[in-house]
Amino acid sequence: MKSRVSDWMRNEWKKAVLSRVDCKGSISAFRMRQPGMGRMQSCLIIFCEEGIVICGDYCPEQNGVISNLGYGLEWFSTPKGEEYLCEKFLRTEFSPKACREAVVDRVKDIEESLRDHGSERLEKTLGVYKEALQEDDGESVEQMYFGTEDRFYNLVGKANDWDSMLGDGARHDYNPRSAEVLCAIQQRFVEEYARLVAEEAS
Repeated sequence: MKSRVSDWMRNEWKKAVLSRVDCKGSISAFRMRQPGMGRMQSCLIIFCEEGIVICGDYCPEQNGVISNLGYGLEWFSTPKGEEYLCEKFLRTEFSPKACREAVVDRVKDIEESLRDHGSERLEKTLGVYKEALQEDDGESVEQMYFGTEDRFYNLVGKANDWDSMLGDGARHDYNPRSAEVLCAIQQRFVEEYARLVAEEAS
C-alpha cells in the first residue's frame, strides 16, 4: 500500500529533533469533571505557548480541539461571546439549518423590497423560495433543498439569486454539538477558575 506521507514531507520531518519541554511556567493544565465521575464526562484543558488544547471524554469534536496560536489562560478565563470563541477553535462546515435560515431571511428581504416597488424577477425568486420552505421543513432526513450543498446550489440557481446567496454564511456554520460543548466548557471554566483562584488566595 502506498504511504500517505510524501518523500518531501518525510524528509522535512527527518530534520526534526525531539526534546523535553520544561513545563515550569510554560504549561498549565486543568481537569474539569463532576465529582465521583473519574475521567468520564470530563475534559482536560491545557494551556501552552502554542495555544489551548481541550481534550478528554467530553469535549468538542471527537479528539478535542486546539485554539488558534496566541491564546492562553488569561484570555480563556474571562467571558467571551460564543461566536468569537467558536471562531478561535472550530471550523465551519456545510449546515442545512444555516441554509434554511438564509432562505427565510432572504424571503423577508424580498417581501420588503416588493412592498417598495414591484419586480417580476424578485417575485419569481420569492415564489421559488416560498415553495421550497413549504416542501422542506429543514428537519426531515431527506431534505430536498437544504440536505446537501448541491441541493442548496440547485435551489439558488432555480431562484436565479446567486448574487444574494453566494456568501459563506449562507451555507456554513459550526457543528452544533461542538459549538455547544465548547461554549459550555468555557463558560463553566470562567466560573470555576475564579472560584479556584479565590480559594488558593485564602
